[in-house]
Amino acid sequence: MVLKGIPAAPGIAIGKARIKLSQTCVSPRVRAAGPETELARFEVAVGRARTELREIVDRVASRAGEKEADIFRSQLLMLDDPLLAGSIKAAILEGDCPAEDAVNRVARDLA
Repeated sequence: MVLKGIPAAPGIAIGKARIKLSQTCVSPRVRAAGPETELARFEVAVGRARTELREIVDRVASRAGEKEADIFRSQLLMLDDPLLAGSIKAAILEGDCPAEDAVNRVARDLA
């Protein structure tokens, strides 16, 4: 079986593949804490992700090289993407949903 898609890195992969069928993701939280609280939670999560990704970039760059660290730099760029972040914030404000659900919904819609 040959799977086609957009590669995250150059090269080939040989082995078993797991295919995850699309499904609705629902956070374990039942109710949103309110739009302002959910927006704050989202911002905190983005900040934590940014910090962790910078640490990963530094670690990968020193151990494997700058080129190999680029995959994580691209993820840092996604954190600052105005379409992605703006859509998530709008989903939180409009949907009265937890930040996790807004992220999942927007990611599914933009995929």
